[in-house]
Amino acid sequence: MGQSTIALIIIGIVIVMYITEVFSVAVTSLIGMFALVYSNVLTFNDGFSCFVSTPALLTIGMIIVADAILESGVGNEIGALLGKVVGQREKLFVIVVFITAAVLSAFANNSAIVALFMPFIASLASVSNGHITKKNTYMPLAMGSLVGGTGTLVGCTAPLLANEVLSYTGAQTMNFFTTAPIAIVMVLAVAVCFWLFLYDYMAKCFDFEEVVDTEKNA
Repeated sequence: MGQSTIALIIIGIVIVMYITEVFSVAVTSLIGMFALVYSNVLTFNDGFSCFVSTPALLTIGMIIVADAILESGVGNEIGALLGKVVGQREKLFVIVVFITAAVLSAFANNSAIVALFMPFIASLASVSNGHITKKNTYMPLAMGSLVGGTGTLVGCTAPLLANEVLSYTGAQTMNFFTTAPIAIVMVLAVAVCFWLFLYDYMAKCFDFEEVVDTEKNA
């Protein structure tokens, strides 16, 4: 059996394991990597060299910085400030959350930024008497973190991996803010779209019942 066939079989099994969630995503990824190495599709060096690559080390650093933001209380201060600025105007709150998440995600791991804001949004929603809802805010939060994370080399792993590929192929690599202009245009464009029509369309589509928290954290 050829190596390409073996690789396709292993990748297919890994995809099924991702879908069925037999193990966590991290464990499934490690199983796939070990399978590729021990089936001789990858050499030992090729399989494990990624753990000391620039993307891996920077990702670890991003997670540490994000945890510091959470533990130090900076995230709570930012959330409280947003609540004071926008009050209970959900449309404005959605746009402010989108832009804030985009800016912070450019300098810290975007997944951690989402985790940072979700408890605050849930807390504010629970005391807003329906003026602020989680169902209309979580999606813009996620979108902002994704778009903003592409603005630098440390916001998310995609630019890091792309830069690593450029390095391997001998092409000119990106600097820290190479993708920032594109990300800024995207953030502003999406924010304007939210103000003009996206928020109204989203609120219309998300017609399911809001899940109310039983405990109030604010």
